[in-house]
Amino acid sequence: MGRTVPTMRQSLEMIANAVIGMERHAISMDARIIESIAVMGRKHAPEASAAGLDPEFTFLISVIMEMYREIVELRAALHEK
Repeated sequence: MGRTVPTMRQSLEMIANAVIGMERHAISMDARIIESIAVMGRKHAPEASAAGLDPEFTFLISVIMEMYREIVELRAALHEK
C-alpha cells in the first residue's frame, strides 16, 4: 500500500520534539529557552496547514512571529511607563 504522509501539525510536532531533544544536553537556562522555542513553533499549525509551506520553514516563521510579538508587547509596556 501507499505511504502515509504526515499532516502539517504532525510534522511540526516532530520538529518540536527534535528541538526538545536538545534539552537534555543543555544547561538549565538554555533548556527553558529550548522548551519555549518548541512551544512557539507549534503555535501556528492551523495557518501553516492552510498555507501549504514547508514544515521546517513554517516552524521557524512561527518562532520568529512569536518572538516579534513579545518584542512588540515589551515595547508597548515600556512606553506605557
